[in-house]
Amino acid sequence: MVAVGYQAGTSNETGVYLTAVGYQAGYSSTANYNTFIGRKAGYGATGASNTYVGSDAGAATNAQ
Repeated sequence: MVAVGYQAGTSNETGVYLTAVGYQAGYSSTANYNTFIGRKAGYGATGASNTYVGSDAGAATNAQ
């Protein structure tokens, strides 16, 4: 996991190959192979192999 930003990827304990850039990006995401760029991008996302760019992009989604 690569996390840059305050609380980026904080709760990720099981997901692998996660890149989270931005405040709380990927905060509680648990899926694999995701990229989150932006404030709260992918916050709570559970689907795998996704890319979210922008503020709140993909927050609380479960896309597969």
